[in-house]
Amino acid sequence: MIAFGRSYAYSVQGRKVDEILQLLNEGYDFTYVKDEKEFMSVVASLQKKVDELNKKYPKTVKYAVVGKLSAQEGSITIGTVGTAVRTKGIFLKFWCVRPMSGK
Repeated sequence: MIAFGRSYAYSVQGRKVDEILQLLNEGYDFTYVKDEKEFMSVVASLQKKVDELNKKYPKTVKYAVVGKLSAQEGSITIGTVGTAVRTKGIFLKFWCVRPMSGK
């Protein structure tokens, strides 16, 4: 199971960022998916929304989604296109968790 935490933005601002954060707050914060297949579908749906916003606001900075499943934890990052290091952007933390065993 992959559990999502609260999304947040760091050093980015604007209408596009506000719309992405609203989408994350309403649809993804504090939710979970069952497996990697569902996780990758979340990443794909976020990329689709970001692409729509890039077209809606063509004169603003372009954003892209980076989401890779690691062994324990990580984040889906929505950052500017062409930036190698993702130090600023929009982040949605996630953790790979397992059910608690009954003892």
